[in-house]
Amino acid sequence: MHLPELLLRLGLSVFGGRVLAEPTVRVLRSRVPKLGQNQTEKERKFALFVARLIGFAERAITKSLVIWAKPEQTGLFIGGWVALKTAGSWGSFKEPQDHIQRGYQIGLLGNAISFTCAIAAGSVPLTALMALPPLLIERLIR
Repeated sequence: MHLPELLLRLGLSVFGGRVLAEPTVRVLRSRVPKLGQNQTEKERKFALFVARLIGFAERAITKSLVIWAKPEQTGLFIGGWVALKTAGSWGSFKEPQDHIQRGYQIGLLGNAISFTCAIAAGSVPLTALMALPPLLIERLIR
């Protein structure tokens, strides 16, 4: 695989996933009452920044595994990653609060969209990928 193709796949994985996952998660989170209401604007912006960085990293790693590793290694990474994120959020499940559980479920949906974009960017034929950049650029400009 040549460098331009790798860069195209990486760009589609990282930024294409953002175009699909972030708006979906944002709309769903806005529908959950109490989610993030105790945060200041600065804390909300920082949380969004961290979520974007995590999304970029997980899509880049997943795309790389799809291209260079065996499929079971990609599945192992995704399973381990979701398990780590679940373990990190475990304390928030001690008190059964519906809005916290919904927020976590929305995050998992974002993960699923993110991983799907990364896997598609790593495995779709190059001819199909070449048609996508104008559509993504148009979406990012709007």
